[in-house]
Amino acid sequence: MVTQEAPISISNIADLNLLKFQLNQLPAVDVGDYIVELSPERRAISFRLLNKSQAIDVFEYLPAEVQEQLIGSLHAVQVCQIVEAMSPDDRAALFDELSAGVVKRLVQQLSPPQRQATSTLLGYAEGTAGRIP
Repeated sequence: MVTQEAPISISNIADLNLLKFQLNQLPAVDVGDYIVELSPERRAISFRLLNKSQAIDVFEYLPAEVQEQLIGSLHAVQVCQIVEAMSPDDRAALFDELSAGVVKRLVQQLSPPQRQATSTLLGYAEGTAGRIP
């Protein structure tokens, strides 16, 4: 299990490599729980250590406010890859929690089929059959 005893040190590459290895071996839900407890700066560093598939899985377990904070701190390409890989239902639920400006930017970055699927779901009212996860 990853511990929070020692702070993440960017100057210590060996510690970052060990953390990267540990984070990518744990279940996504456990990594999500770990990341939520970190400061915003350490969240971003830890999240960037995840491989692409682990990052996608972990992102879906994070609370909306943590997702939004990470979106603001990650490179646009990383954000697009994560959002594109989410299911349309999960993506629509995330977009419901984000500001309109952020949603507009993210929707524009989606591939045409994913943009259409998300736009269709965003047209449904929350709690209706079209929004069942």
